[in-house]
Amino acid sequence: MKSVWRLFLDQNLRYEVNEMLREFGVDALHASDAGLRRASDPEILQFALDQNRTFVTHDSEFGDLNIFPLPAHHTGVIRLKVHPPIPQTVADILIPFLDTHTPENVYDSLVVITARKIRFRKT
Repeated sequence: MKSVWRLFLDQNLRYEVNEMLREFGVDALHASDAGLRRASDPEILQFALDQNRTFVTHDSEFGDLNIFPLPAHHTGVIRLKVHPPIPQTVADILIPFLDTHTPENVYDSLVVITARKIRFRKT
């Protein structure tokens, strides 16, 4: 049986993405639902870690481990480089990734997803 994705969506992803992911069967939680709409990046990441959820963001700081180093062990960070970042475009890129990978594939990794490629980097 395939593992169930538990995602935590940064406040910079539109709420409609959360709804689309839930329709696809993903356990998705948006920052606004967790009361973290205006939280700092470290607070948001810590919440995702505490909740054992893979963090999904558009935030470029999470794509640079020199600017924002990740802890040695974590449930994974997915950095989306999607333009334009409208909900349907995001879903069209993110859902196929989730369908072909497991949460275990992204543990201790930074995954950068663009329209053309997917890059994994162990942290």
